[in-house]
Amino acid sequence: MNRGETVEEKLKKLEELFARYGAAPTHLDEENRARFGDRAIYELGGTFFRAGTAEFDGRPFLILSSVDKRKYAEVGILDDIDVLPADCGEERMEKAVRYALGVEPYPEVYPEPTENDADKEQSE
Repeated sequence: MNRGETVEEKLKKLEELFARYGAAPTHLDEENRARFGDRAIYELGGTFFRAGTAEFDGRPFLILSSVDKRKYAEVGILDDIDVLPADCGEERMEKAVRYALGVEPYPEVYPEPTENDADKEQSE
């Protein structure tokens, strides 16, 4: 993880970013959260958001999920809208949250290329 941060710390950071940009934690889906280990659902302007994780090929990823219908949020059904490598930096996490919450529009090319992407292209 970046700077020694755990996946759990990254998830907490994503939730802090949700709150920073106006999303409020809800008590939706508490039964399933306890049962399945899901995280809190946040709401902003009638849209619901949650941070989570998934593993692909043995590598952890951070997942941003969203739904605009309360009836789905109440039972924990949200659509995955963005996937970030768990070792991504705070700047990339903040941009993803800003885009997801509609604080700023998604750029024409998303995800935006990173320095690592440019290095990979040059070596190919």
